[in-house]
Amino acid sequence: MEKITRLQVFAMYNLYIFTVTIAFMVGLYIQDSHYSTPVSILIGGLISILFLYPAYKVTVSRPNETIIQYGSSIVGKVPHVFFILVIAVMNLLLAAVNLRELEDFLIQVYLPGTPPWLIALMFGSCVAYCVRSGVTTVFRAALGVFFISALAFVITPFMMTQAMKIEVLPALINHLNFKQVGMTVFDCIIIFGEFSFLFLIMPFIGSPKKIYGTVALTILSSTIIILSHLIPILMILGPELAANLTYPDLDLVRSLRTGSFVETLDPILIVLWLTSLFIKVSFMIFIAVYAASILLKLPDHKSLALSFTAFSCILSMLLVRSQIEMNYLLVRGLPPLLIFTEFVIPVIYWIANAIKSRNKKTKNA
Repeated sequence: MEKITRLQVFAMYNLYIFTVTIAFMVGLYIQDSHYSTPVSILIGGLISILFLYPAYKVTVSRPNETIIQYGSSIVGKVPHVFFILVIAVMNLLLAAVNLRELEDFLIQVYLPGTPPWLIALMFGSCVAYCVRSGVTTVFRAALGVFFISALAFVITPFMMTQAMKIEVLPALINHLNFKQVGMTVFDCIIIFGEFSFLFLIMPFIGSPKKIYGTVALTILSSTIIILSHLIPILMILGPELAANLTYPDLDLVRSLRTGSFVETLDPILIVLWLTSLFIKVSFMIFIAVYAASILLKLPDHKSLALSFTAFSCILSMLLVRSQIEMNYLLVRGLPPLLIFTEFVIPVIYWIANAIKSRNKKTKNA
């Protein structure tokens, strides 16, 4: 079986985190935290590194197996099945949310009047094929576009330097509000916490004992890239305007003139957004399919790929009725569920495993 390298993990999760955060979440974070948003994201990233340790520790003890297979020996069969079903359902829900964001974005910006089902059908067909091909295909695809995507996201802030209002920079410190910081830290932790799903596929990872260091490095690098876009947005647009824009980074990039050949950078940015969303949605659906196939004791995951993808596509169209409902779901509805899925469940396994290990040592002594 072909293994996933640490470089592929670094590439996939960088795209996974910074692209979607910059594209769809920045405006919501600014709405809650204003000038305190950069500090919130930095603290959220650092805390998530610590919170992800239980998920890593409990899965690295048996790296040749997935915890989906042996988890029942730690917490019991019924709780284990419940926890894995929660993880699978939450991944399908996250995939549907990201698909809905894609549909709304394309309809509002480039394809007005296009039926959402048509976008979901076309995008879902590609996702289903990728999921069926396996998780290593998802990570290879991420590595293939990572360097171009990262280069574009790193260069873009430097093109904004002339428009930046340097006198606004002290406001990032002078207007620091710890209450506002706390509001966004909670939301940021769940974005970085999606790393916990990586530990479900330990048998596919080439160097499982070194993966925690890769996770920490990836969180730090993606945080830096997010801040490199967030700070210019605050300095140029200000928190009041940015908070009322659905896609503040896109609106800012559209104002950059790069010459007669490429009048604006937004087509390039949008292509990178769509590619990253494709990779993210494919991985989420794979996790759900993989978990379900093991619980059902199927020979492989391929038979469920199409049906699970179709379910997420249909759910994306029924999930919310407006952008206001979507924003509420992202910042109020999903966070408690994701905190439980990403952090509480791994902690339960970690504590139960530690207790069982201690009892075994006591008996042997």
